[in-house]
Amino acid sequence: VSTQSTGLRVTLFVHTMVQNHHTCHLADEPEYGIPFNARHADQVARATNSVLNEMCQTVGVDDFAKLTSFTLNKRTVSKEKLCDWLETLCFTLNRFASAHLQMAVERIDELNTSQNNVQKTVIELQSKLLEKREDEIKSLRSVVEDEVKTVQSTVQNELKSYSSVLTKTCSSALAPTKICAAVRTVADREDKIKSVIVYGMDESSDEVLDKNVSEVLREIYEKPVIR
Repeated sequence: VSTQSTGLRVTLFVHTMVQNHHTCHLADEPEYGIPFNARHADQVARATNSVLNEMCQTVGVDDFAKLTSFTLNKRTVSKEKLCDWLETLCFTLNRFASAHLQMAVERIDELNTSQNNVQKTVIELQSKLLEKREDEIKSLRSVVEDEVKTVQSTVQNELKSYSSVLTKTCSSALAPTKICAAVRTVADREDKIKSVIVYGMDESSDEVLDKNVSEVLREIYEKPVIR
């Protein structure tokens, strides 16, 4: 639409919808409030492939890469048909492909930001966990050290008490008077074992004890040493 006023020319381009059997694949209008998804890319690809396939069939090539100015510049391809293809491709690119691409870029940025935030949170949680474990280890070490000190103190006190009791007991048991008494008791017992008591013999002031006892023992066939 062109207008001319006071020597100033203003040209307005009005956006129009292109509707044909190619653009029918473009079902979802780009809306920036709706996150990009794979369906958008699939719709753009279907519309684009539909146009390119028709172009290949019309000019007689079997690959999109063969759609060149040379293959398209044929008498069998009318100017109107070329304009239709160009209009459809421009509409698809401008109205859908570019918009969806921008939405995809924004979505990727959001995902990257979200991933960075998650990684940051994970790192912070790991750091807090390590600090907590270190605190727990320090606390446990302190408790163990206190327990060890308590056990050592108890053992030392019991050893001292046992040593004191043992010292007193040994001192009392190994006193010289008790040792002498024990030796004397053993000696008396040994002496009694070696003593012989003879009954029924007459005693006189001039008797020879060793001789009389020896004769008695000889009669019973015993030959002890008499001192």
